[in-house]
Amino acid sequence: MKTESLINGLIDISNNTIPADCIIDMVPEIIEKLQLLMVEQITFPQHIGIGKVFISGRISSVKRIVALNYFAHAERHLKACGYNVINPLKLIKPTTSRETAMKIYISSLVNNCDKICLLNDWRLSMGSRLLYSIATSLNFEIVDLAKAQKIAV
Repeated sequence: MKTESLINGLIDISNNTIPADCIIDMVPEIIEKLQLLMVEQITFPQHIGIGKVFISGRISSVKRIVALNYFAHAERHLKACGYNVINPLKLIKPTTSRETAMKIYISSLVNNCDKICLLNDWRLSMGSRLLYSIATSLNFEIVDLAKAQKIAV
């Protein structure tokens, strides 16, 4: 029996649309599914796939195509883990000034996210260091892309 069927059966029982004694046949599978979920939580204790994450890394000091590829790679892996992702390169046009871009990034981070993913080169970017400072002062979770990549594979 699939997890979805188990959940629907439990919902039906709680809504009194089917008798509670129907659950007797489902108990072994429910226990097995709960055990698997428990093992998964122990193995991956961070809340994979919950919340909205902002990707931060070097943009202005590298070729645009390099940044686009790097951020797209991170976005794919984070989405594969179930995160809602904000890729800053999708928020601005290539002609947007650095100052305007930073205002957009800061606003997006503060108003839409609860996590930040720092790419390997983030310390080389003054903007990323500023975003990191804001995120940590707001107690945002730092998402480790290397761990996310292992889980997404």
